[in-house]
Amino acid sequence: MNGALAFSMLISERKAYTSALRIKNADLFHLVQSGKDLFHLVSQEKFCAMGGGAPRERDGEFVGGVGVQGGTVAEDVGILEAALKGPRITT
Repeated sequence: MNGALAFSMLISERKAYTSALRIKNADLFHLVQSGKDLFHLVSQEKFCAMGGGAPRERDGEFVGGVGVQGGTVAEDVGILEAALKGPRITT
């Protein structure tokens, strides 16, 4: 993304990594707040609960994650949602 900060690649990777929990990062955010059951996850180095990450499944099986970073959280979520609605690429 033009104008994105250099660490955006690192954050997008962390968003994709975190989506291995099989939940969109935006839906995870409220579960990792202080006093919540998953609060301990915020201390993990690769964890990122900011919106912009989502799991990908094929035939009901987790195959990877997608992470978008470079704008505001709302922009990242919007780009992610548009990408998830786009045409499926199959090999």
